Amino acid sequence: MGQRWSRRDVLKIGVGAAGGLGAPRGAEAQAETPKPPRFRPRARPPVSGRVLQEPLPEGLQRYRQAAEAAVAESFKGITADGRPVAGLFRVEKSGVSTRPIQDAATAFLAALPPEQATAARFAPLSRQRSAGPASRRRAT
Repeated sequence: MGQRWSRRDVLKIGVGAAGGLGAPRGAEAQAETPKPPRFRPRARPPVSGRVLQEPLPEGLQRYRQAAEAAVAESFKGITADGRPVAGLFRVEKSGVSTRPIQDAATAFLAALPPEQATAARFAPLSRQRSAGPASRRRAT
């Protein structure tokens, strides 16, 4: 059984020494104890999150190429075994009007200057629509 330490002793000599860890003190402790690594954010130039930066780093170029290849494939649906199940979700009228959405889109396009309105129009199943905002900016 180890020695019992009073609270005063523990405060005086330190918890490590009282606990039997034998932690060195003073200059000896500084020489033996390695300093922990200093973690800092990498210094990087500020960039916009809205515009795709060129050239991209090599790793991001690979991600982008893989994403563009995936977008180029036709959508087959979500499957468990790679084969879509026919008739799983039927497309049918819900009874909810889409008129408010049509009116909002028409008002939005009417509020834009002609060149922006042209850039905002594209076919519903176009590659631009499925690839997201970055590809639309690049295409204009």
